[in-house]
Amino acid sequence: MRSEPAPPADPFIDPGALVLLRCPLTGRPLRPIVQHGRPMLQAEGEPGGPRYPVVNGIPVLLPSAAERDAADFFSRTQT
Repeated sequence: MRSEPAPPADPFIDPGALVLLRCPLTGRPLRPIVQHGRPMLQAEGEPGGPRYPVVNGIPVLLPSAAERDAADFFSRTQT
């Protein structure tokens, strides 16, 4: 009997794309996190560093998005 592959650890962003993405402010790799129940990407090695929202599976890697509170960004982008 074949078992199904395990789901990815971070299903809100493709792991292949994640290795290519970098923080536009620091140049560091990004890691997926969940903040306020929403998917985010945060610069690695910077616990309080820039965080970027992931909206409908698309990372918003704009410095202006990182400067705002993530909950505020999501409330303004919901239709």
